[in-house]
Amino acid sequence: MTRKSVALCLLLTVTSLISDVLAQDPRPSPEEASAALMSGDQLFSVGKLTEATKQYRLALKINSNLESAQAGLARTLLITQETDEALTVALAGMAAHPDSPRLLVILGDIQFRRAEMEEAEKAYQTALQVNPKEAKAYFGLARLYQAYALEAHSYAALKRAHDLDPKDPDIQLMWLDTLPRKERLAGLREYLATPHPEVQGRRQAVEESVRYLEKTADQPPHSCKMVGAASAKELKLEYVHDDYTTTTFWDPVSGGHGTTSSATPIIGAGLSAKLNGKEQLLLLDSGATGILISRKMADRAKLQRISDIKFSGIGDKGERAGYLALADDISIGGMEFRDCVVMVSEQRILKDAPTIEGLIGADIFSSFLVDINFPQKLLRLSPLPSRPGEAEPPIVLNTAGISFGAIETDTFPAPKDRFVAPEMGNWTRFLRFDHVVLVPTRVNGFQTDALRGGQRVLHERPIGPSCKIGGQDDGGRPCRC
Repeated sequence: MTRKSVALCLLLTVTSLISDVLAQDPRPSPEEASAALMSGDQLFSVGKLTEATKQYRLALKINSNLESAQAGLARTLLITQETDEALTVALAGMAAHPDSPRLLVILGDIQFRRAEMEEAEKAYQTALQVNPKEAKAYFGLARLYQAYALEAHSYAALKRAHDLDPKDPDIQLMWLDTLPRKERLAGLREYLATPHPEVQGRRQAVEESVRYLEKTADQPPHSCKMVGAASAKELKLEYVHDDYTTTTFWDPVSGGHGTTSSATPIIGAGLSAKLNGKEQLLLLDSGATGILISRKMADRAKLQRISDIKFSGIGDKGERAGYLALADDISIGGMEFRDCVVMVSEQRILKDAPTIEGLIGADIFSSFLVDINFPQKLLRLSPLPSRPGEAEPPIVLNTAGISFGAIETDTFPAPKDRFVAPEMGNWTRFLRFDHVVLVPTRVNGFQTDALRGGQRVLHERPIGPSCKIGGQDDGGRPCRC
C-alpha cells in the first residue's frame, strides 16, 4: 500500500469517527466543526468531492456561518454542477461575511457559470478591493475578459494570477496554454503528478495532450497553413439526408414484387473536402470543433496516426474512442492547406447517415469572415478586416479542434483586445467560450443582460507602464481594469 493510500485510509477513518461523535452528541463543539472542515478540505484536495460535500455540510450543521465551510461547499457544488444550490450557499455566506474575498470569488464563479457577466465582474473586482493579492479573482477576470475577446486584459489578469499562485490547478492549466510546446509538456507532466479535484474530464484531457506532445516532440508544429494568398471564396453546400428507405410492394400488373426508394428528411448541410486527395462530404456541425472523420475515411486517405484520444458530444452515444492523425494536405473549395491534424473516430460518425464519413465545425474557419446562406446553399469566406497599421496574419485552419489547435504553435504574439472595424459597428455582439458562443436571445420580450459585463474596460485607462492591473496609476488612484 502506498503512502498516499495509507493517508487516504486514515483520512476516511477520521471522517467516520467525526460522524460517529456528532451522532452521539446533540451539542457538538466548535472543535468538531473545525475537524469536519479540515476533513472536507483534505478530501477536496484529492478529488473526493462527494465525501468533501458531506463534511462541509456537517461543519455547517454545527456552525451555519462558518465562512470556510460555506466557501468550500459552494465551490464543490459548482464543480459538481449543482449551480442553484451553490448560489444559495454563496449568498448565505455573503450575508454573514460581506467582505470575504474567498466567498466573493466563488460568487463570481457561480455568476460566470450562470452568464451573469456584469455581476461576476463586480464580484471579482470587489474581492480585489478587499484583498489585492486574491489570485483566483484575477483568474476569474482572465476567463471573463477572454469570453469578450479582450485578450490583452485577459492575459494581464492571468499573469498576475500566476505570479500570485502558480500552483493553483485552474491558474496553472490556463497559464500553460500560453507557453511553447516543450515548456508546456513539462508543466502538464508536473500537473499530472499532483492530485487535483476532477473537473469534467480534465485529467483525461491533460493526459491526451501529454501523449500528443510526446509523440510530436521532435516535429515542428503542424499548423495547417494556407498555400497562397487569401481571397474571398464561395463554397457550395450540399444537403445531407438520413439513410434512404426501401419499400417492397406487390405489383398486380407484373404479378411480382417491386421496390421503391425514398429519401428521408434533410438533416443538415455539408461541405466537400479532400484529405490527401480523397474527397468526402463533411456535415457542417455548429456544435463540433475542427474536423472529425471516420477511421474508414482516414484509412482511405492514408492519414498518419499520432496519438489516442476520447471524445463525446455526437448524438447520445456517450464517450467514443479515437485518435489524432496527420493529413499532408486538405483542400476545401479550391483552397489548399498543408500539414493538418484532424480527429478520427473508431466508429461510424452518424448511424442514420452512413454516407457521412465526417463532421466539420464552423470554428475551423476562424481566420475568415464567414457567411452561411442555407437557402442558396452557399458558405462565403472573406478576409477579416485588418487592424490599422498591422500586417495580415497567416491563414490557418483549426482542424485539430479547440483542445489541440492551440498546441500547434511555438510563437505567441502579444495579445490584443478585440478590434471592431467601422463597418462591423452595428453587428450583434456575442460571448465566446472555446467553440461555443453565447448569443443574446429574446424570449417573450425578455432579453438576457449577459453582454453587459466587460464593457467598462473599454472606457477606463489602459493597462500599461503607469497603470497595472490591480495597482495604482501615477496619481495614486486605483486602476480599474
